[in-house]
Amino acid sequence: MLAAALALSGCSGSAEKAAAPVKALTSVGPGEGQLKLLALEGSVESGDSDPRVDWATPFSDRTGCKVDVRYVDTPELLRNLAEKPTNSYDGIVAPPDIAGQLIADHRVAPINTKLVKRYDDLSKPLRDLPATKVGDRTYGVPYTWATDALLYNSDKVKPAPKNWGALFDPKKAEKYKGRLMMADSPLSIGLAATYLKQSRPSLKITDPYQLTKKQFDAAVRVLQQQKPLVGRYWRQSPDAIEAFSTTGAGSAVLGEGQPYHLDVLSRAGRPIESADLGAAGTTGSADTWLIGAGGQHPNCMYQWLSWSVTPDVQSQVSEWTGEAPANPDACDHLGRGFCAAYRADDPDYLGKVTFARLPTTSCGGDRGRKNCMGYAAWRAQWKRIAGS
Repeated sequence: MLAAALALSGCSGSAEKAAAPVKALTSVGPGEGQLKLLALEGSVESGDSDPRVDWATPFSDRTGCKVDVRYVDTPELLRNLAEKPTNSYDGIVAPPDIAGQLIADHRVAPINTKLVKRYDDLSKPLRDLPATKVGDRTYGVPYTWATDALLYNSDKVKPAPKNWGALFDPKKAEKYKGRLMMADSPLSIGLAATYLKQSRPSLKITDPYQLTKKQFDAAVRVLQQQKPLVGRYWRQSPDAIEAFSTTGAGSAVLGEGQPYHLDVLSRAGRPIESADLGAAGTTGSADTWLIGAGGQHPNCMYQWLSWSVTPDVQSQVSEWTGEAPANPDACDHLGRGFCAAYRADDPDYLGKVTFARLPTTSCGGDRGRKNCMGYAAWRAQWKRIAGS
């Protein structure tokens, strides 16, 4: 176990010295009266943004653990703060690539899932996320999730696309030059690899986030060929929604989006639809709660973990963030229409999604322990492609 963790640490690229691993809690005692959290904007709400949106204050009232949240704008800033030894956060909610780096650098502690109430109510594919597993240890409790969707303007894109080739095959995508849209993330390389998994089976891609150099180079070439056709790389959801809402420069008719974007655009009466990818499959991303290795309030944190997965809280988080709940029981609060739109009540669909994880140099299996491209290579190549 320790060897596996150290192997991960060697490819995380952290500027800080890796801390020593810590053990999971064995029991939950009385709360310490305070809880320090680190989160992206919108991940935790206490009524400041909207008095009707508050799941932090009821937690404090019930447990006596006063919630103090440090908000950040970007995942990288979140990682930088969590990596600093002088910072001691009890809990961190992070996307998969950031979670993987924090796990590799021992900045978070393993979680005793037996101490998290309702943990078994969470969708099984999310409980088994490779992004937060090291051997038999679990480091993350699923919070929300979203999948990559192939969105298109049904008035402009004809015939309707059936697979990712519409976005990545230059012969097909050329027709919409300057009006393609992609997410601005190194993990988009994994989506290109998903396309290659279907279109070039000879590459033998099994996991789009664990790529050999040959597979990685092929995915990068796909994105390099696509670049002249892309009108916009989006980082925030409003950017993606705006691209499909406008006409002229920077507008989009075909691109990588998420169910939330489709939901908002459909409600606004825009002719935007999502391709039925079927066997082509797709990728996804799940945000998870991690326990800070240097946190001073572990009992309050475990109480927060149990609170965060209750159906009521999950429904509030989903409505606010526009992502699907990790606990499908939240659909009783959200309504089946919401859950159908976000595929939250479809376990068969969820089981077919390949969820993102931190790309590492260690492939394992018959490909050798250090035969894959680590995240540093993913970030470097993405910067060359998208300039960010």
